[in-house]
Amino acid sequence: MALSDEELEQLRNQIRQELEQEHQAREDRAQRKAERRYNRHKETHEHNKEVENLRSEMRLDFYKSNGYEEKVDPTGRKMYLSPSEIENKQRKKRRKSGKKNISISDFGQFPIYVGVAILGIVVAVLLVKAM
Repeated sequence: MALSDEELEQLRNQIRQELEQEHQAREDRAQRKAERRYNRHKETHEHNKEVENLRSEMRLDFYKSNGYEEKVDPTGRKMYLSPSEIENKQRKKRRKSGKKNISISDFGQFPIYVGVAILGIVVAVLLVKAM
């Protein structure tokens, strides 16, 4: 039994409406999932930020109560040194400044010129004897 043109058109309209409803339901579900994911991410981010702020605050309080001193390293980062670390650094600095290394710049360049002249004389004498 073949469908008439009118019945065929009604059937097409009905199927189109069902597909549009299904499409709308999928879009709504996807939107709800995206909102849940966004809210979950936002809550997690806020929680992590609160934890990090608390950790930072407690770390500073701990350092202050235990006598740590804030120093800045050569790269510009803040660092906190314990009293024993500060003492070790000062001890190392005193040891370093106590030693006087003798360098070429202390005598000037005179010894270098004398060494080169002596080497030149030795080479010249060897060349003359070899001839």
